Amino acid sequence: MGAATLGGYFEFNSTLALEFQDLPSTILNNTTLYPAGFNTPGAVTSMSISLGDPNEDLPGGGKMLGLYFQDTWKTSRRLTLDLGVRYDRDFNLMASNTQGKSRTFLLLQAITSPFAGIPQDYKKGFSPRVGFAYDVGGNSNNVLRGGYGLYIDQTFLNIPLFMIQQARPTIFATIFSLSGTDVVPGTSIPLSSYRLGIDPLPTIPPPATSFADLVQCPGPCSHPVGRLMAPDYRNPYSQEWNVGFAHSFNANTVAEIEYVHELGLHEEKRAFLNYINQTDNPASPCTATSCSGGVRVLSSALAAAGQPQIGRVSMETSWGRSRYDGMNVSLRRRMANRFSINTTYTLSKGLAYNGNAASYSNAITDPRFPLLPTDFGPVPNDERHHLSVSGVVDLPWGFQIAPIMQVASARPYNATTGVSNVLGFGSGPAAAHAIVPTSDPSNIFFGLTQTTAQLRNCYLVTLTCKQAGFNFLRGQPFFDMDMRVTKLIKFGERSNLKLIFQTFDLTNRANYGNNYDGNVRNSLASNGSTFGTPLGYIGCNANGCNRTIPISFRAEFGGQFTF
Repeated sequence: MGAATLGGYFEFNSTLALEFQDLPSTILNNTTLYPAGFNTPGAVTSMSISLGDPNEDLPGGGKMLGLYFQDTWKTSRRLTLDLGVRYDRDFNLMASNTQGKSRTFLLLQAITSPFAGIPQDYKKGFSPRVGFAYDVGGNSNNVLRGGYGLYIDQTFLNIPLFMIQQARPTIFATIFSLSGTDVVPGTSIPLSSYRLGIDPLPTIPPPATSFADLVQCPGPCSHPVGRLMAPDYRNPYSQEWNVGFAHSFNANTVAEIEYVHELGLHEEKRAFLNYINQTDNPASPCTATSCSGGVRVLSSALAAAGQPQIGRVSMETSWGRSRYDGMNVSLRRRMANRFSINTTYTLSKGLAYNGNAASYSNAITDPRFPLLPTDFGPVPNDERHHLSVSGVVDLPWGFQIAPIMQVASARPYNATTGVSNVLGFGSGPAAAHAIVPTSDPSNIFFGLTQTTAQLRNCYLVTLTCKQAGFNFLRGQPFFDMDMRVTKLIKFGERSNLKLIFQTFDLTNRANYGNNYDGNVRNSLASNGSTFGTPLGYIGCNANGCNRTIPISFRAEFGGQFTF
């Protein structure tokens, strides 16, 4: 059966959101299942509401200043230098004038947390660039090139905006979220027995003005989540080096080899304070038979300072980093003797912490170790080898063919445990990778024979197991062959008709990229034995597929008339 939702998100307007057991048409017409229509007990399966000021503007506005100077200096007939420097300065993009009012900042300040600080706009945004080109033989046939540049980026505005929300007069937050037998606030009726249109609507309190209001919310409620920017947050930047050599065989053909190194620093990384520590409760120690009595790491300090017991604190940091190293070898021949060719081979490696380089809200897996070594692995689109060959061939009678072929090594995907909150840190951290013995780190199916308590005990207490490396599995190599065939028909001296026939994915090969089932529990027959099988195609997501990367054979025919 399907599910239907009534409600939505309306700025400055509190709307009760209801989710139903079935489609509205079924509830109205199926009198066997729903004899009273929407009044039938159980027709409503969930009920929730969010209150407060959802505004996410930047108080006082923000400004960005960029100044750049560059000069090309030909020091001799053979050597040319490009020298440049850029200065970038942000004004109020960190919302430093507002962060002091954030409920999370004030709460951490009350317990003298080292993270109770306010980040400031970076003022030293100088980024030098230098490049050179040296004509080795003086005849332009052999050229050595290289360069270095530092490139500073701006802060992604979503990062301070979430924190600013908690500096508003009222806090935008979920007041209650009901399901199952949860009692509807203001009544004594469980939601499973609730009759829409007959029973009273839930009692909805005024918007919360403090974390204490959220802790005392009606009905079942989770502790409020704090939002914070790390006090040492600063703009991300990258350093890029490259050096290359080009050799011209003749006027039409050139070969090049190039090495590129890129280092991304101060990238966005989401860390967590006040996570649950399963080993910090003497009354309920973590053992191989029971490990679920943990306490939040700030609970004692909050209690001592008379502060409300909140849930996790999501702290946006600039602790992330990434790295790319690549060698490119290419051969290019422009159109001569009726054909041209362009061939490029790339040997490369891209690494980042638990996701794509420089991605927003890239969460850590273990809040105790923000830069866990096993989180540092291949980025999802990493391809160790990539070869592309394209060309254009002029044939007799006005025909022209233009094939292109791409071959690449398999992309990586991650192995996960398939167990929610398997390490017991609570909600927020990214899903843990597959748990493996420290003595056998390739045994990704180790967790299938262990209980959750045993996994927590060996990971947190005895240290005899750890997380598998991020993205250490590989899928299927990539191959794609496309071709365009054209026929030119001339009408007199000025008019032409070009007939075009294009084919994509000539071999009808399915390419999946890194879309594979990495849940190790799905290797069990009871779960369908789908581990390691494809889940989708490269270039596809919830919004559809990118037509530039075909998922199966496709052909198109058209024409172009010019006069």
